[in-house]
Amino acid sequence: MSGFSAAFGRIFRDNGLEDFLECSEKFEFLYGKLIEANSRVNITAITDRDEVIVKHFADCVRVAEYIPQNADVVDIGCGGGFPTLPLAIVRPDIKIFAVDSVAKKLVFVDGVSRDLGLSVTVAAARAEELGHDEELREKFDVCVSRAVARLDGLSELCLPLVKVGGAFVAMKGSDGLAELREAENAVRILGGTPSASDNFRLSDGSERYIFRIEKTSVAPEKYPRKYNKIKKEPLK
Repeated sequence: MSGFSAAFGRIFRDNGLEDFLECSEKFEFLYGKLIEANSRVNITAITDRDEVIVKHFADCVRVAEYIPQNADVVDIGCGGGFPTLPLAIVRPDIKIFAVDSVAKKLVFVDGVSRDLGLSVTVAAARAEELGHDEELREKFDVCVSRAVARLDGLSELCLPLVKVGGAFVAMKGSDGLAELREAENAVRILGGTPSASDNFRLSDGSERYIFRIEKTSVAPEKYPRKYNKIKKEPLK
């Protein structure tokens, strides 16, 4: 057993993720590629093996239970592939459309996806523009997003991409509950209804929230607005 495999098994067990231990080899490959690419492109500030397993891999895998079978998923602001790559590894039944404005990071995401045979398509684009694309607007079963923006603004970027009956799944840190309260009216305006939440701590002690916001009605055509407008005047 490799040092990575032993650490992966220990950390995933500590985080209640025993069901995914069989994916250890693919996660080891991902970690190796991440460290290799990070020497050329700033993909992540976290490079320590155990920290990557906890903060990137285990954290992202926790969202898998919120995604239905065979779902079409869009990841807004995927960065270096989180949660896209861990999700695609543990959920081969889903298809992920990974979006980020930084093309260099998407080269990494696309390369690893091809190497591992993952169902991932990448797009270098801005979410507020995709939200007005007729081929993409309200077409996805699930939108996921992690560490991109506060929930009121993030909802405006994400909910227009989700079909009615689908869900926006937001991954937030320790301030998550305050963000949810702050975003209540924005979520309602955009056709969403909070339907489930999970508050937990990773094995390193860091607090996390996952919010599932169901898309219950069509988002008004004028949303999303330009990103500068979203930042300066979030929906209240």
